[in-house]
Amino acid sequence: MLCFQSLQHYHMRYLWQLIFRFHPITRSCRAQLNDFYVNVVGIQLRQIEFPFEFYRNKLNAAVQDERNSEENYRKEGNITGGENLKEVKFVQNDASLLEKNAQSQAALILANATHASTRVYEDFRIEAIQRFCSQLGINETTQILSVDMYFKLLDQKENNVIVG
Repeated sequence: MLCFQSLQHYHMRYLWQLIFRFHPITRSCRAQLNDFYVNVVGIQLRQIEFPFEFYRNKLNAAVQDERNSEENYRKEGNITGGENLKEVKFVQNDASLLEKNAQSQAALILANATHASTRVYEDFRIEAIQRFCSQLGINETTQILSVDMYFKLLDQKENNVIVG
């Protein structure tokens, strides 16, 4: 019911606005037709024809509004595009940083693994040479180092000939 009352109020207000708009026109018509003994009760407009300039001005204003909207859309697009490019650069920089970090960690892991494997290999080699020398009864350091040198020569992939 409230909606219906508000609609009635709106329509009544609209009608009163029309009356107040036409009141000066009605008064002018009464004044001019008074000489002919005509009593003007009201005026009703059936058709209004505006001059061509009016339509042209309205059309130009609408075209200008559309051009302004187009320019605003372009500006917003440029701003959005610039923000997107900036975000892409941030993501690319983060990806590059992660890639470099991963590569350095991989190199560190490889170096640590190589060092650990070399250390284990050398520890077992030294222990094997010491057992070998103790079973043969070799106790002098110079002789143990000579045995170590012979084993190193045997381990080499290339066949070197030592003359001496």
